[in-house]
Amino acid sequence: MSAVLAVFDLVGAATVAVWGTVVGVAETAAPLRRRTSPRRPRWSTNAKAAAVGGLLVRLAVVPAMLAVASRFRGRGLLAALPRPTRFVAGLVLMDGALWLWHRANHAVPSLWRFHAYHHLDPDLDVTTALRFHPIELLLSIAARAIPIAVLGASPQMVVTYEIVLQCATLFHHGNVRLPACLDGALAHAVVTPRMHGIHHSREADHTNSNWGVVLSLWDRVAGTQRLDVPQESIVIGIASSERA
Repeated sequence: MSAVLAVFDLVGAATVAVWGTVVGVAETAAPLRRRTSPRRPRWSTNAKAAAVGGLLVRLAVVPAMLAVASRFRGRGLLAALPRPTRFVAGLVLMDGALWLWHRANHAVPSLWRFHAYHHLDPDLDVTTALRFHPIELLLSIAARAIPIAVLGASPQMVVTYEIVLQCATLFHHGNVRLPACLDGALAHAVVTPRMHGIHHSREADHTNSNWGVVLSLWDRVAGTQRLDVPQESIVIGIASSERA
């Protein structure tokens, strides 16, 4: 397990840092939505959340998931699949489990109390991807460990998905204006900035869509994908009546 964790520390950290910088530069050069609040206080708040969250992910979340994967690898549902397909299937199904967890965070009041901290950001940019309540991160350990055990996912699958997850989260929170045709094409496969911007709208019928984390597949299957809301009409944040 230590070798896999070293890959996460070295390759994962470098990949996420470089990709986050690319998204940050892109959203500055071509913003998708107009900023509505000063950057400095937002970035200060989000940086503090990122520091705490980063430590929790590295010291608690990832080690716990790897421990579960080490114990149950090869003993779950993935073992019934042909060997060449197991790795990709594991990544896709772990993403489906996180889609369900995201929906639960909105549907269950006790979970929304903590997830609301993420949605309270009055603007949406790459730093919002780092803004999660520490209690939500700790609660996510069980939500993510159970599917890992049921699937019998390997530690390599877990670390690969974690790196992909973090890069995808930086991307779709980024305030990046992609060409509409490119954004639309990407939305057939992954969650895009336009998709996730709709999810962060104050309007409940907007927020109750686009729950995807990496893949847009799950929203398309569930009929919850929305691409029809103009970005200029979106007000980011939480309505006062819904604040925790």
